[in-house]
Amino acid sequence: MKREEAFFVLQTIQEVYPKYELPEMKVRMLVRELLPMDYVEVMKNLARHTARYPYPPMIAEIAAYPREREEQVERLNQWRKEAEEVPEEMREAFHKQMLKVLEEKSKGIDQEQ
Repeated sequence: MKREEAFFVLQTIQEVYPKYELPEMKVRMLVRELLPMDYVEVMKNLARHTARYPYPPMIAEIAAYPREREEQVERLNQWRKEAEEVPEEMREAFHKQMLKVLEEKSKGIDQEQ
C-alpha cells in the first residue's frame, strides 16, 4: 500500500466514525502498520466492517496482507506444528549440536581477530 492510500484508509474511518480521533502520533503509527498491507483488500474489509459494526475498526480487524505474505505465514505455522511433533530427545540433541557448532564458530572468529 502507498502512503496516500494508508492516509485515505484512516480518513475513511474518520469520516464514517466522526468520533474517531486521529492525533498525529496515532496517524504515524497506523500508517506504518498499513503500508505492508494490500490496499484493495483492506478497503473491502473496511466496507464490511462499517456495514456490520457501529464502532471504528482496530487495524487488525481490517488487515489484509498480499497473498505472498499469507503463504509465508501459513508455511511458518506449518513448520511450528511439525516442530511440536518432534520428540523432546531429538530437540535436545539438536540444541546441543547447535551450541557446539556456534561455540566452534565463535572460537574461529576470535582467532581471526
